[in-house]
Amino acid sequence: REVTFTSLSGPTPFVYRYLVEPHGDATRLTLEGTISGAGLSGPAALLGPLAEGLFKRGMRDNLGVLKEILER
Repeated sequence: REVTFTSLSGPTPFVYRYLVEPHGDATRLTLEGTISGAGLSGPAALLGPLAEGLFKRGMRDNLGVLKEILER
């Protein structure tokens, strides 16, 4: 019903939490995630918000592909 992935090292710490739950006659997959640039220093530290936006877009795209695969 739930799985969580947490980074243990690296410049952009993250937590991804996937929830699987019944939704009528279907199944709902929800992703909750956070990513930060806490490990970035200097000018690269300004990339934290950009990294979060790229993460959100990438995960949305990935989940869309997973949905297509599962619905075939």
